Amino acid sequence: AVVSTQSTGSATGVTRLRDNETEYTTLGNWEKEYRDYKILIKIKTFSNFRMWKAFAVWRKNVRTKKISQCKNDLKANLFIVNDSLRPALISVRDMCYRIGDMNLCRFDKDYTYHLKQFQDAQMSQLNEVTDRLAEFRELV
Repeated sequence: AVVSTQSTGSATGVTRLRDNETEYTTLGNWEKEYRDYKILIKIKTFSNFRMWKAFAVWRKNVRTKKISQCKNDLKANLFIVNDSLRPALISVRDMCYRIGDMNLCRFDKDYTYHLKQFQDAQMSQLNEVTDRLAEFRELV
């Protein structure tokens, strides 16, 4: 909305016309307000207000746009938020954690193995891991 403002000065005061409303200020009050305005405008906060406000609005708009874009990208590409895929993904993740916890090598630190015993223990562990991986592959 465009605001039209006109001011007329006289020896006794200033008349201001703004949007069909008239405001009269005596000359003494107008001069005092003008001096106060000049003092205020020298303070950095007030002199830079328009620039700071424009920057703050711009920054807020850019931030809002980026957040909105990220939300849309996540909704489009993040399978975990898809209601139909979520249970399957959580199940697969759980299975992956369980497989990750499997030991590929089995031995007792407090026991000294003979070579044949060590080989048998490792073969047993290898068979167990192979079976569990095959089971995992069938499920996934």
